[in-house]
Amino acid sequence: MDIQMSTANETQANKRARKHNAVVLPEGITQQMMRQYVYYCSEYYDKSHTKKREYFRVDHPLLGRYWATTKSNKVSIKDKLAQANNVVDELEKEDEEEECEQQTSTIS
Repeated sequence: MDIQMSTANETQANKRARKHNAVVLPEGITQQMMRQYVYYCSEYYDKSHTKKREYFRVDHPLLGRYWATTKSNKVSIKDKLAQANNVVDELEKEDEEEECEQQTSTIS
């Protein structure tokens, strides 16, 4: 089977295990819920370290730089994760379509 034609399940299976020094994920979020290029971030946005915001970043090779979800506390962390996973899905879908077009043009 061609590596480029791998399924989403194979991509998930190929994910690396969490490192021992990885940031602790929020309650209700597991590593298995996160796509391959998605990672969790949290930061304090005041000097007294009382106000915290959480978000996810996507660091996909097809992006020129990382992409971050909203940092708003009004949006649930699970919605933010879904938003980040959707971005990765769209990027991989576009990449897959480009590869199919390249293969078609090579065959012609």
